[in-house]
Amino acid sequence: MDPKNPTASAIDAGKEIATQSGSVRWVVDVDGNPIEGGVPFLVLPTVNGGMKVEGLAELLPPAYHRYSQTLQTEGSFVAYINRFKMEGTMVFADRKARKFLALIDHPTNSDDTPTRGTHVAYFQTELSREWQAWSKFAGKYHPQKDFAEFLEEHALDICKPDPATMLEVASQLDVTKNAEFKQGTRLDNGEVQFSYIEKVSAKAAKAEIPRKFTLSIPVFHGGAQTEVECLFKYHQAEGILGLRVDMHRAEYLLDSVFDGLCDAIESETGRDVLVGWPNTANVAR
Repeated sequence: MDPKNPTASAIDAGKEIATQSGSVRWVVDVDGNPIEGGVPFLVLPTVNGGMKVEGLAELLPPAYHRYSQTLQTEGSFVAYINRFKMEGTMVFADRKARKFLALIDHPTNSDDTPTRGTHVAYFQTELSREWQAWSKFAGKYHPQKDFAEFLEEHALDICKPDPATMLEVASQLDVTKNAEFKQGTRLDNGEVQFSYIEKVSAKAAKAEIPRKFTLSIPVFHGGAQTEVECLFKYHQAEGILGLRVDMHRAEYLLDSVFDGLCDAIESETGRDVLVGWPNTANVAR
């Protein structure tokens, strides 16, 4: 057997067998001419006197790509599409699941010869560590000590006011963790001022916290910095203060950033990005 040409060797072997029990044949057109790309097969007798067909397709070199790749960043997804894209390549976007599918061997139009549609690339977006941290912390009230520690740890994510100001806020909250809060007052500049009495010294004091602040973080892993407005809220009962952060219109922001990602992929690949998901067995994932 010639290792450099297994197809020819298989056919030769089939011809040798055919002299005794069968014949090697090719798929032919109506005029009896072998069809280009047709698959050879071997007709063999069976033990009961009949005939059977043994295809030799597995010995032929691949006639098409059967690739399914999963990429983890926008840049890798774009690079893969640009490396393999064809005239009919299309990209689909699922806004609900925030994922993408590139169907590399999509037909150009309905009049084209049907393609197998087995060369695909996936990109599932992943929320950044920063977004996950803030969204997990947001939406519920925390003791001022826990709130202060979180602000201190994540102060560099804040762009308005500057991180130094937020660190000062965190320090004020930490100092007042043993105080009895009396009231919260909204100031003219939008900040909230808390009046409290220190239990140790029985001294009246005040702490001021911005009513809202702005983060500058990537929404998706590997994505660009995005400004996220956060609202500060408080709740006090029986001298106990609870503090809370809400990420303002977070779901709308996620949709907006995803739409921007669709536009970027379309621009960088030169291929249309359609919102939806193909209903075919080959890409049903």
